[in-house]
Amino acid sequence: MINDLLYLSRMEVEHLVPSRSALRVAVAEAVRNTASGQLKFLPKSTLAYATGHSFQSMPALVSDREGKGVATIKWVSVVPAMAQSSIDNVHSIICVNDLGTGRPLAIMDGNYITLVRTAALSALAAEHMLAIEPISIGFIGCGQQAAEHLLAFCDLYPSLKNVACFSRSQGSAQKLANSALALSLKPHITPTPEDLLQNCDIVISTVPSAPGFAPFLDAEMMKDNALAIMVDLGRSWLPEGFRAFEHIATDSLHQSMYPYDNQGNEVRAAKAQVDLETLVKHPLESTGKKAFFFKGIASADLAVAAIVYQRALEEKSGIRLQR
Repeated sequence: MINDLLYLSRMEVEHLVPSRSALRVAVAEAVRNTASGQLKFLPKSTLAYATGHSFQSMPALVSDREGKGVATIKWVSVVPAMAQSSIDNVHSIICVNDLGTGRPLAIMDGNYITLVRTAALSALAAEHMLAIEPISIGFIGCGQQAAEHLLAFCDLYPSLKNVACFSRSQGSAQKLANSALALSLKPHITPTPEDLLQNCDIVISTVPSAPGFAPFLDAEMMKDNALAIMVDLGRSWLPEGFRAFEHIATDSLHQSMYPYDNQGNEVRAAKAQVDLETLVKHPLESTGKKAFFFKGIASADLAVAAIVYQRALEEKSGIRLQR
């Protein structure tokens, strides 16, 4: 029915999301389409309530040569998790509209899409920034994003053998270590981040914002030619340590040129020189320490949501709601 609205639950979205390699390809295509003008998006708009507590909107649209396409908007809430709480600290939904008529087509759970597209963005950046075949990967923070990044990077780099885990929670560190073991990797839970920084080819930080939080990671301690992926926007990294990086990149220079501290303020001690649009065209082939920080771009959410919606139509998934 023309007035129906398709609803896709978290379980259905998880079933419909493609493989990790396909996700990486889809996100790369979204980056290329942005460069060509076929895809447009606005920087993330954030309405802050308190430290680590905000509401965000992320709109994007894409069209083909015939003018057909979709527009999406993701509505996100980020709230610090309570101790021992089983509730996620990030919640999101995505609305998909027909580009030509503007008609709403679908509403889908966005939590899983946020999870996998974030890891796909990180992997895409690594693919075009890292000049070595990595053997070791380390995680500062061992929650859901770390677990998904482990899967995405194992898909990208079959060369990986060692996984280092550091977390304020022994339970989450052990859970990530068990996941690495299940992937036939050699995990190591480290009591301090220094050991991880000194021994890993890739370092992924996913530390959430919290009242009173202070940066504690020093890039000066990283291995030569290592890559830091700052899913936490850089808040856990010492500002003065950014000088150790030969190259600093972000997802979109249009959206952000500087990493961020715990209060959401720009860290002017560091500045991104390139973004994904440039990296996809001209990968970095030079050596030296490198960093990638990012807010997450709406184009990546659109790329995944469009695939999920199309697959839902093909498989007749979801619930039809009357408007």
